[in-house]
Amino acid sequence: MNEGRSAKSSLFLMELITAIFFFALSAAICLRIFSVASTMNQSNRNLDQAVYKAESLAEIFKAAGGDLAKTAAIYGGFGAVTGNTMRIGFDKDWKPVLQGKEYVYKLELVMEEFPYLRSAWITLSKADDDEIFRLPVKIASGGVQHGR
Repeated sequence: MNEGRSAKSSLFLMELITAIFFFALSAAICLRIFSVASTMNQSNRNLDQAVYKAESLAEIFKAAGGDLAKTAAIYGGFGAVTGNTMRIGFDKDWKPVLQGKEYVYKLELVMEEFPYLRSAWITLSKADDDEIFRLPVKIASGGVQHGR
């Protein structure tokens, strides 16, 4: 009689161990999924902010007629202009930081001038130069272009 009860107890214990194993396996898989989702969420947030900042700066650049000093002044004075390049640093919450301070993201506008055309690339990247987004900007600077 005790043997039947012992066999039932060990069978129940094996079922319980199997159920706990599958529960632990399912929990591990769910944690991995949530971890990947969190990483993707942060990546998408960075891309959204990068697109917003690049488009804003492109509109300011166009409104300033392609003048980098005016563009930096309109943007709030956070941009540092060196030659044909303007740089702005951002903290982890995408707020501009003053030059010389630690930044997590950086925006770089590099301008090239051609006859009747000002062209620029706006590049947003992480501090370690891992590019997030890149946007071309072109401004016609007067005159009539002939030819094909």
